[in-house]
Amino acid sequence: MLFLDQIRQDPGVMFGDNTKTSGGKAPAFYASVRIALSRKVLKDSGEEYGQLIKAKVVKNKVSRPFQKCEWEFLFKDDGTGYLDKVGGLVDYLCAKGAMTKKGAFIEFKGKKYNRKPLIKLIEENDLYDELIKLIPRTEKSADELEIV
Repeated sequence: MLFLDQIRQDPGVMFGDNTKTSGGKAPAFYASVRIALSRKVLKDSGEEYGQLIKAKVVKNKVSRPFQKCEWEFLFKDDGTGYLDKVGGLVDYLCAKGAMTKKGAFIEFKGKKYNRKPLIKLIEENDLYDELIKLIPRTEKSADELEIV
């Protein structure tokens, strides 16, 4: 079952969490997993081109809690949207150290690019498979596993 609930600020709280839900406290106690979503509008020269969605696991009884992630949801000209898989993969590779990022520049194939031109280059030249190959392999493959 999925519950959607809005969070409001409780003006009388001095210490602790000052958020309050219109649904009361029962869903918060009953839920096995609670995820707080927020968004930031992405603009380029005054025009909105997408949203940066942030998710934070507030409560998790089935796995590790307090995980965070974010992704970009970009708009198309016809009013529809899509998840930016190339940009997300570039961000992931930079976070894992598979791609070198110094300041605003990301190194790819020996050249330094800003994030947006790099994503445009990868999309136009269909280099997504080369990005996939850069994903660090931390787990052993089935051939490397020892059978005891």
